[in-house]
Amino acid sequence: MAVRGLLSSSRYMRPWHGSVCALRPVNTTSQVKNELQPQPSSFPGITSLLKEKTGETGKHIVGIGLVATLYSKEILVFHAETLVGISVFGVIFLLMRRVGGQLREFFDNRAQGILDEMNAAKNATITQLTDEIAFAKNVEKELSIRDDLYEILREEALMKREEIYRVQLSDIRKEVMRRLEYQLQLENLEKEYEKKHLVSWLQENVYKSLTSKQDDNIAQCIGSLKKLTAAA
Repeated sequence: MAVRGLLSSSRYMRPWHGSVCALRPVNTTSQVKNELQPQPSSFPGITSLLKEKTGETGKHIVGIGLVATLYSKEILVFHAETLVGISVFGVIFLLMRRVGGQLREFFDNRAQGILDEMNAAKNATITQLTDEIAFAKNVEKELSIRDDLYEILREEALMKREEIYRVQLSDIRKEVMRRLEYQLQLENLEKEYEKKHLVSWLQENVYKSLTSKQDDNIAQCIGSLKKLTAAA
């Protein structure tokens, strides 16, 4: 169907109350579902008015009369291309009525499957990142006690060095005491030897220097001492 008058002269351009068909961009699944639902009429008052004035079939009669008027005024012209267009439109309409629901369900399921895959990948990524964050927190916690661990190891090393130092100090003390005791014993031995030597030397020299008269005097003195001791 062609509109010759509207293309050739502007005087035939008058407002056309009804649905307007236009190309639209591809919508999402939810938008497609909403568009496939029955939409309310833009002018519900006209339909109600025709139904009240002309009855149930009045609007159809008015539509047929309007088409006949346009055709008689040669505003609408029917030719071979018009029949082809009507046939194509009818085939498309029938296909949409027959398989439109199945196609809609198929594409909805396909879109839902894609969304599920994307959500699964997103959830897997979120889980992986959550695990990595938890691992990083554990590593950070372990690193936070690294200073304490180093301090413990340092104190342990100092304690071992202190123990070794004390053991060595004890060994040195024992060795010094042993040497001092040796020197003391050696000194005591020397003193005892000198004392014995001195006593022996004195005895020998005294005995040699004494005469017989002195021996008698010494013997007399010793006897007197014994008597005094006995008397006391």
